[in-house]
Amino acid sequence: MIEITLINITPYGQVQLKIIPFGIIERTPGLKYKIDKRSKINPYVRIRRYPYYEDSIDLTVIGNATLYHEVTDFIKTADDLYVQYYMQDVKYTYPIEIEKLPKSSDKLRTMEDTWKLTFSSNYETLSNIDVTEGIFSFSSEHVQEV
Repeated sequence: MIEITLINITPYGQVQLKIIPFGIIERTPGLKYKIDKRSKINPYVRIRRYPYYEDSIDLTVIGNATLYHEVTDFIKTADDLYVQYYMQDVKYTYPIEIEKLPKSSDKLRTMEDTWKLTFSSNYETLSNIDVTEGIFSFSSEHVQEV
């Protein structure tokens, strides 16, 4: 279990954080191409250009119903959403888009202790985001923990 940070960058340059204290990340990397076709001369030859990555990220959160509502509200209102976590002293940061949110129970007491979020991540190159020094040259005064 690791600590996971969800980062939202608003159109006005404000950075909002939502820290998930306990979670499990499962990332399935995928490589795709913007141009992927067969050669007209030799159909056994594939022409591939402009590679990009399309990852699937499953986030299993361990927490109560209050954390569930905080996280889902944060995700639903996010503009530019990123997930950041440390694994073996290496920081990973990925831009993410919502694929699937878990179904909410009507009663808070019947909410399970673990729930799963599914994201997709599309990028050509990854940029390193450091919240302590500011994000994308924003100063640290714009960082707000939600």
